[in-house]
Amino acid sequence: MSINSMTLLTVLSLKLQVTQAQIKKCLALAPVYTLSIIFVSLLLYILIQNAFDFTAIYEIITIFLFYLIIIFILYFVFIYVFIYALQRLLVKLNRLNFWFIMLCAIVLTLIFSFSIFLLGSIDFSIFLIVSLFSIPIALMYWILLFSQHQKNHKSLV
Repeated sequence: MSINSMTLLTVLSLKLQVTQAQIKKCLALAPVYTLSIIFVSLLLYILIQNAFDFTAIYEIITIFLFYLIIIFILYFVFIYVFIYALQRLLVKLNRLNFWFIMLCAIVLTLIFSFSIFLLGSIDFSIFLIVSLFSIPIALMYWILLFSQHQKNHKSLV
């Protein structure tokens, strides 16, 4: 069964058969790939907007790396453990697919935003910032898991 013969809905609903080690690997790599793409895109956008003024690149890289470190710390402290446990449960129940991964990302975003709301005042901008990072990371996580699923099935055939 090749990807070309499947419809998009079939691919998105496909129950992924992956191991725990593959889940750990994909969860660890998803934010790295996603934030790398965001960094390059943001850097190119800023360079184009500033008519390729390279004097501000050092500040841009420094600020982005600072935010990147904060995002990684938050991801691995608050999110990785919960998502890993939830993904193991979904694999055990044979429900690991695109829709459940996106649902988990949305629910985790709401829980994280609600937790921030309980700790103090929250702006809608904090919810948007968390959403801007959680959904692309979840999408990249599904792409990585799907590639692992494809490798597993190629080795069986």
